[in-house]
Amino acid sequence: MTEFSCSRMMRTDNQLEQVNLPLTTPSNEDVLEALERLQNHKWPMRKARDFGLADDLPDLFQETMTRAISRLATFDRQRSLVGWLGGILKNLMIDEKRKRKTRKARALYDRDGNLICDPPARRERNTTEEEALIGATLAAVSPRVREVVTMRRQGMKNQEIARKLGTSTNCVASAMHRFRKAVQKAVSEE
Repeated sequence: MTEFSCSRMMRTDNQLEQVNLPLTTPSNEDVLEALERLQNHKWPMRKARDFGLADDLPDLFQETMTRAISRLATFDRQRSLVGWLGGILKNLMIDEKRKRKTRKARALYDRDGNLICDPPARRERNTTEEEALIGATLAAVSPRVREVVTMRRQGMKNQEIARKLGTSTNCVASAMHRFRKAVQKAVSEE
């Protein structure tokens, strides 16, 4: 262990005093001990339940230990080791929740959350009904929006369309947004 010195303001006898605290670079054993203390806290289980990850908590603790040991050199010696591990654990929970949300959006589920099937492959063409709806909506929008949508349907990217029309990509995105809103309105009226 490498010895360090840290100066902190501490309250002693109702007075603030500057105290020198010896700090050491934590070892792997220190990390394991701090992780055990973290496992005994109530908040990891509460947070895991909030995120819907209660069943995965042991795996998250394992990943926390792995990340902590690999990043031990980045540990700020003025922080609490348990607090640092708690931050790593919380970030892992957030990452896992985001991954699940993305996976859930890509697959089809029934009302109980059971997987029905994987999402269908991306369609190459619209059906005739959709084509008719898009054609009717194109006739109802401004010429500029019509021009942007036509180029977009030909496979051009927003940057290419903007360059060709001499406008910004934000204008192109705005035109696409207006077209989508017009299509939604047409669908809701049917």
